[in-house]
Amino acid sequence: MYCKLCVLPSLDLHNEKAIQLSISEGDERAFAVLFNHYYPLLRPLVASYALTEADREEILQETFIRVWMYRDKLPEIDCLKNWIFRVASRECLTMLRKNLQYKKQISEVQGHVTVISQETPAEKYYLSEISRLVQQAVDQMPPRRRLIYQMSRVEGMKPSEIAEKLSLSVNTVKNVLSASLKYIRDYLAAAGVFLLIISFFFLNI
Repeated sequence: MYCKLCVLPSLDLHNEKAIQLSISEGDERAFAVLFNHYYPLLRPLVASYALTEADREEILQETFIRVWMYRDKLPEIDCLKNWIFRVASRECLTMLRKNLQYKKQISEVQGHVTVISQETPAEKYYLSEISRLVQQAVDQMPPRRRLIYQMSRVEGMKPSEIAEKLSLSVNTVKNVLSASLKYIRDYLAAAGVFLLIISFFFLNI
């Protein structure tokens, strides 16, 4: 693939607009620059929502998937940092809604979240495809790994609760969940070049 950025610079006020334009045109190397710059900046924001480490990693991954999906809008964005932080905040709220143990926190963070736009039919299709692939990956997991993953993601149980119910150590449960996420990322990577890039970044952080 042709890439306008022969050298991968750091983001600053002088080249951020150029990188936004390159990403909007599908430049994956420019996206890599953006990812490497904003990933460490987003971690403290996501951590402030008191989620599990697995949840935080999933939120960061979903944030950059969203950025790529909205890449055609990037040239119109005046403050990229604020926009990306709003995307991450929205993903945090989505995760809180999914996890029943955080229901009481939703009202506290609601005011910090700005909805970017209504999902387009293309976006809905893309997300449904990701959900389908994730479910396929889960279905192919070994029985014990699949059970622990579903107890965490579907039933909203904490690692300590899962460990107690299955007579396992908390560290064992956390390791299984981490391995499950890695397996899902590897499975998604096989579905397309972009997902391969996202997975590569998260597996090497």
